[in-house]
Amino acid sequence: MTITPVVRDDLLTVAGRALDPSRFPVRRLWAARLHTVGAGSVRQPSAPMSPGQTRAVEFDLDHPLSVVRVRLHTFGSTATEVVLALVRTGDGEDTVVASEHLHPAIDQVWYELCPALPSAGCYELRVTVVCGTAAPAAPEGADDNSIAWQAETVEYLPLELLATDDGLRVHGATDAVIGFELPWRYDGYSVSASDGVGFDTVISCGGRYVPAQEFKRTPTWPFSIDDTEVAFLSGPTGFVVRSTAGLSLTGQMFIDTMTVTARASDGVIDFSTTVQRDDLTQRLPRFEASDWELAERLTRFYWERALSWPFRDYTASAVGWRHWMTRVLSWTDTDGAASQAVDLAETPQDEAGWLWTRTDCEGWPFPDPTRYDTRHPSASLSYVAGMVTHYSWTGDDDWLATQLPRARRAMTHIIDSYGVREYGLLVNSIPDQDGQAGSLGSHYWDIVPGGHKDAYANVLLYEALIQLARLERHCGEDERAVDLAGLAERVKRTFETEFWNDTDGRFVQNIDVAGTVHDYGATYLNLEALALGLGTDEQARRVLNWLDTGNSELTDRVVLASPSGDSVRLGSGVPAEQEFTAAGFRSVAALVTATDPAVGFTMTLLSRDGTELARRRFERWWDRGWASLDVGDQPPGDYRLRLTADAAGLGWQRGSNDDGIALSLAAVSGHHPGARDIYSAWRFAPRATTRRNDFWYTFGWSGVETSYGDQVQDGGTSLYISGFDIEARARVSPDLAWQRLIEVLDRAGEPDLLCGGGPLWHGEIPQAALPGQVGVDNRFPESGLVPCAALPAFLGLDPRPDGLVLRPNLPRVLDRFGIANVIWRGVRLRIVADHESLTVTTPTSVLTCRVDPGCAAVLCQAADRLALHPLSTRKGTR
Repeated sequence: MTITPVVRDDLLTVAGRALDPSRFPVRRLWAARLHTVGAGSVRQPSAPMSPGQTRAVEFDLDHPLSVVRVRLHTFGSTATEVVLALVRTGDGEDTVVASEHLHPAIDQVWYELCPALPSAGCYELRVTVVCGTAAPAAPEGADDNSIAWQAETVEYLPLELLATDDGLRVHGATDAVIGFELPWRYDGYSVSASDGVGFDTVISCGGRYVPAQEFKRTPTWPFSIDDTEVAFLSGPTGFVVRSTAGLSLTGQMFIDTMTVTARASDGVIDFSTTVQRDDLTQRLPRFEASDWELAERLTRFYWERALSWPFRDYTASAVGWRHWMTRVLSWTDTDGAASQAVDLAETPQDEAGWLWTRTDCEGWPFPDPTRYDTRHPSASLSYVAGMVTHYSWTGDDDWLATQLPRARRAMTHIIDSYGVREYGLLVNSIPDQDGQAGSLGSHYWDIVPGGHKDAYANVLLYEALIQLARLERHCGEDERAVDLAGLAERVKRTFETEFWNDTDGRFVQNIDVAGTVHDYGATYLNLEALALGLGTDEQARRVLNWLDTGNSELTDRVVLASPSGDSVRLGSGVPAEQEFTAAGFRSVAALVTATDPAVGFTMTLLSRDGTELARRRFERWWDRGWASLDVGDQPPGDYRLRLTADAAGLGWQRGSNDDGIALSLAAVSGHHPGARDIYSAWRFAPRATTRRNDFWYTFGWSGVETSYGDQVQDGGTSLYISGFDIEARARVSPDLAWQRLIEVLDRAGEPDLLCGGGPLWHGEIPQAALPGQVGVDNRFPESGLVPCAALPAFLGLDPRPDGLVLRPNLPRVLDRFGIANVIWRGVRLRIVADHESLTVTTPTSVLTCRVDPGCAAVLCQAADRLALHPLSTRKGTR
């Protein structure tokens, strides 16, 4: 039977009774080739458009339009508004078929518009700048008034339908995609059938578990699902899509329809409704507790956050995530466990010992790694810690034989090249990462300068040293083990002294190359440090007290001439000045651009009569960013800001405001107490930073133009922080940890399930492809650390190369806590603890051990036999 496209009634007619219509909500099915068309190679525009200006480009398409893309450049501004519109111009009438109001628009991002009713014909793409600095990319060889665009069109093809014993088989061309349409509701939060949604969960046979909420309020799937079987479930049942050749599924969402496209290399897929949710989830990790309802909530939270993001992806596969993702996935019976071994092994390493930050890029991909040194020392440390963690779970000696030499080279390079023996710390000497404003990031928290003495890099150093020392001891290399363990202890002592802010009771982020301390109340740093064993017991108590009783610390922006054009070039030794009138302020800044990062300059604040009030020397400047000058408390009045460059290669970006200031300028007050909202602001995690950061950023991000709390790394938050929060609190009291876990689960159980597009249930704007307030899903696979934190916090679970250490630490409200479907050394385990004993169940045995409060037990493997026995408190410590 050859029909294209095929509607629901025809599908059910062909399949007969084998396809249960109550479980199969597919409305239409088709096969097609996708064609990519566009304007060819693109280039950056030379200058921004004027506010209010519109540029447009027309194009004719022979096939129905699926999506059109345009790349925007905002020249680094984070306060630019742009309206995109796709207009169908046929039949003498203009009809807007898709539009988006971007506020803010983000620099160098391909934006997509998807028409709700695709068709062939003539279209016009319009780009309008509302305010700020922006322009679309131009085609190579064309003038700036042209727009570079890309589009995908759909060419429908015949397909063949055959009935099978349990459903329907679809044959299409091997170079085609097979698409099917499901009922959907783009907006809102409900995924129930009564509200017009065709499924509530997607589960693959390899262990991917994606709640339908993940797709709400977003135009396209944020990822593909790649497997041989993928089920779309509503309640306990649904339908499954299969292909023995392997499937790759993606989707687009419209107002009331989701279009799913499936690729199979042989062009053949099967549909069946003989699928049960319980069958698909029975091998996934499942928490147990005397509070049954709580255990179910925690289990679902783990599935939704740990198993939703692709197991192999450029973000999740970046080596900077390995120390986290092996904690989340290496112990599971999913494809995610095997992907950790592959990702670690496939990360390139150079002769010196450097581990690339990603499998496809030696340095971090932004800023331009061909112009700057964007390599992250933290990548090597993450690799070492992740490699040992993964081996500790799997015991794969063949894999270890290939990875241990790499880990040794990586650690030797870090120790020898970054002063670890000399200073007792990693001191980053990369010139582009000196820790000062404008310089580059050097780890996951990538828009803050992480160079020189960076506390977060040294948290990773400590963990990597501890882990590698354990592995060397396991391998019989006692001399190496003693050396690494000694270095770890020295790093711990130095860290606890060098980075401690005794006034505020927390660890600071950074001490830059000039000796300036940067501390914006980094909760992510402090909590991960405590969770991994850094900090004295007194420091741990003081950090938690700061978090539980402290305020946000805010500033007032009293003058801001927003960027609105290109830069005024600064000549060698020729000063440029900007007059301004301001209320009281404590720091002033200019938006400086650079074509030559080696050029230095001097910034001077003067009174209106020319009296010098403050001066600062900048030895170099990397690119576009706010260069600031601390000036003490200045009263209201008239001032002049002067910039003098050493040579050509710098510029001062034009700006404008109601007072007609010609050059971009900002003046900011000192910090003052804000609300006591470190936890109440976002509920599911503390603010990532509790002190407003206006100017201490890598170039390319403009903090002063972004409100506090509107950026994950400045008063926003990332869900994963709560994982280390729970572990850190367990150091002080399991009851504190339990209370925090319940608070997170309460928020995660609300209708958005902490996922999907913006806004979330309480108005939060998630960061996915674009900057936002909170990181919860999509590009934050590390969110799975939060439910996983229950394992070290309450079971004291600590995988080591020579055994699985368990130190039960139950809160008073629980009589029992545990986890099933843990895979350790290839054996499926169920681990359950009460306040007196520990039980480990395998498919062939039940092992029980009494564990006194504060003490531990270890599960060991000898030949083919497992043994569980007590471990002394002293030997059980890190």
